[in-house]
Amino acid sequence: MAKKINMKTLAIIFIVLLSLVIFKTVYDNNRGEKTFKSDIATIDTANVTNITFFPKAEKKGISLKKSANTWQLLANGKTYKPDINIIQNILSSIAVIKAERVAGTDKSQWQNFEVSDTSGTKMIIEVSGKVVSELIIGKFSYKQTGGGFSISTYIRPVGEETTYSVQSQLTMLINRDLNAFRDKTISKIEKENLSSISFSYPGDSSFTLSKTENGWLVNNEATDSNSIQSYLNTIANCSGYEFDDNATNTTLTPVYKIKAQGNNMQTVEINAIPSDSLKQFIITSSQNEGINFISGKSKLADKIFISKKNLMVGKK
Repeated sequence: MAKKINMKTLAIIFIVLLSLVIFKTVYDNNRGEKTFKSDIATIDTANVTNITFFPKAEKKGISLKKSANTWQLLANGKTYKPDINIIQNILSSIAVIKAERVAGTDKSQWQNFEVSDTSGTKMIIEVSGKVVSELIIGKFSYKQTGGGFSISTYIRPVGEETTYSVQSQLTMLINRDLNAFRDKTISKIEKENLSSISFSYPGDSSFTLSKTENGWLVNNEATDSNSIQSYLNTIANCSGYEFDDNATNTTLTPVYKIKAQGNNMQTVEINAIPSDSLKQFIITSSQNEGINFISGKSKLADKIFISKKNLMVGKK
């Protein structure tokens, strides 16, 4: 009889304990769902009309604004032509901002993740003219994986105390100076389409590089194929990283010019205008009209306006 009672008691205790375990599991899951939202933001990037952020490198905010399917870069009361590739990268990063984990749950941890109002980079996203998300973008971290490494960014939604870790490079995309977001194009050409490049230099140093059945020739003289390919690669995708927004070129005459022509392409003209000893030359391009690039430390002019002897066979 006692054995039957003991078995019955054990069965009851087992059922009670099992019920407690199930209850706790359900409770913890429900609580986790309430405290951890993996989707911080889901943005309809096709209809994003404005992205404003406040990088540490800039005193004021920077805005990327879309109007009639054209993006503009706004900062310091001025409008600039933006780098479309960077905009596309930012849009890809904000399309779905999904948290990997909760990194911190209160204000005491904000400074560690650089997501306080003063240490973080605020980002405001608008869709069809309406603010849909405000985020504080903090520092990034990375960890090694089997195939290399992954980068995560700490993000805190404005108005919340919780900080999330998100697999994203967003902080590296937006926490830069103004020039990083500008169109840096000097020349972008499909080099296979090129048929000639004329070099207009002072004195009698001008020459023309022409594509023929026998390869590239300089004034009908043979050239070094490796040097030619190196230069064509340079001119096919040439960018400038220093800007001079105060230069006025209307009365200045370029001392160096190149004109690139070919099939299925518009003629590209690049000029070098003398400047001071630090800037050396101001570079302008027909592919990015109205923009003045500084040659300066990058020696940009030396790369574009190459000398004839550097292209010839055995004449270096």
